[in-house]
Amino acid sequence: MVEMPASPKGIPFPLQVGLVFFAIFTVAVSIGLAWPSIRSAAATLAARQNCMIKGNISEHGDIYHMPGDEHYAETRIDTSRGERWFCTEAEARTAGWRRAMR
Repeated sequence: MVEMPASPKGIPFPLQVGLVFFAIFTVAVSIGLAWPSIRSAAATLAARQNCMIKGNISEHGDIYHMPGDEHYAETRIDTSRGERWFCTEAEARTAGWRRAMR
């Protein structure tokens, strides 16, 4: 069995490489240099933590759904299509979106 070299601190080299890759990947995601699907997921997660109004693009136009609206729970936001999250109803209206009728 071949032993892997260890660092002076005793961390095996493959683990060091993995940790460096993870650190670089984390920075890339945080500054928007990762793959689009990861950026989109990161943006969606960040938005969900702060803003609850869903801006949905449909055949009926740009519509926002408030928590408690009939279709709020089933509405999915796809930021790659231009859909987005809003923090206030005023922000949604100012951006040109209208409230869902139900």
